[in-house]
Formats: sequence, C-alpha cells, structure tokens
Amino acid sequence: PNESRYLFTDYVINGTYTTTSRVLHLALQGPTSIYVNYTLQYMLTIDDPSGLLSSLSGWYNSGDAVTLNEPLVYNLGNGTRLLFKSYDVYLTGTKISNLITNNTVSISINSPYTVVVNWTRQYLVIIHSEYPVSINSTETTNLSGWFYGGEELAVAPATVFSDGLFLSEPGLNITVNGPLNVDVRWNINYDLTALTYLPLIIIITIITMYITRKHHKY
Repeated sequence: PNESRYLFTDYVINGTYTTTSRVLHLALQGPTSIYVNYTLQYMLTIDDPSGLLSSLSGWYNSGDAVTLNEPLVYNLGNGTRLLFKSYDVYLTGTKISNLITNNTVSISINSPYTVVVNWTRQYLVIIHSEYPVSINSTETTNLSGWFYGGEELAVAPATVFSDGLFLSEPGLNITVNGPLNVDVRWNINYDLTALTYLPLIIIITIITMYITRKHHKY
C-alpha cells in the first residue's frame, strides 16, 4: 500500500472551469458539479551496487516509461571494475520478476517495481617475473589482465640457469579476491648449483693433488 498513491491533479467545476488549487472556495448560485481528478502513481525502487541508476528511484505516474541504461563495463578504480550482467525487475513485495539481459531497456510503470541491477566484479592482476614462468600453462614474463573474483591462477615451479648459477622459484597458487601486483622471486638453488660444479671441483682437486705429488717427488 505504501508503494502506490493518488496525487491530486485538479478540480473541474460544471465541466468547464478547472483549478489546480487544493483549497476550493465556492459561492453556490445554482446546481454545481465538481469532479476531483487524481493521478495514480507507483514507486520505482532501484537497487544498483554501482549507484549509477540510484537517482531514478522515486514516484512515477502510471504509464510513464523509464529508461534503464547501464554501461557494459564500469571502472571503479583501484584495479576493480564491474561487468553488466542483467536486470531483475520485481513486482515490489513479491518474488515475481522479469530477467532482462540488455543493458539498455525501457520499462512501463504500471505497478510498483523494484529493479535489481546485477554486476559481475573483476580485478586487475599483474604478475612480473625476471625469467619466464608458466601461468595456467602459458609461459610469460609479464601477465596483466582482468580476472573474475574467485578465479584461480597457478604459477608453476621453475628453474633457470643464469650467470653460472641455478635459480629457482617455488611456484604460487593465487585465488583472485582483489587487485594483485605480484613479483615472482627467484632464489639461488644452492643444491643444484653445487651438484653441477661438484664433478669439476673433484677433477680440479685430483689434478692439483697429482701436480703437488709430482712436484714433491722431484
């Protein structure tokens, strides 16, 4: 009952004289007919997380047309954006609804309506690595893109040989629940580096011992 109302329009006196004043003073000088006209109005409620259509909430005359127009992508800043998904137009106070997937639509106000704007949230993810890594099976050194909340990113473990040393990164599993800026850290793999140079060290040691013994012999 609070979502619909009658709004006073005017008085029509004897079918010819019209006044919009709500207070009417008459000096009756004969038979008089008075018609009181009202306009039926309905409340339109907009539930929009982006806030872009919130100003459209309010009272409308029955039969008015209201245009809903959301952008397909709305950037919130700070590495977060919304992707338009749909409108749910409910008959206010009920679960009766109409799903509309077009981002621009005109609705006729012939009942109290509640419009819920559905968005999907995405976050900007940046991953940088000095050396190539495999992210979700794609090899790259720089990843920059938009991902849905809850998406999983897997940075596979990797090892490279650079400047005479083996460097490794342990891998990383990421659940996207906000903007991310990740630097993949590489550390010296001392075990692998030592194993690689151990045969050479042994050979050098044997040669050194041989030369030393031969020198002492003479």
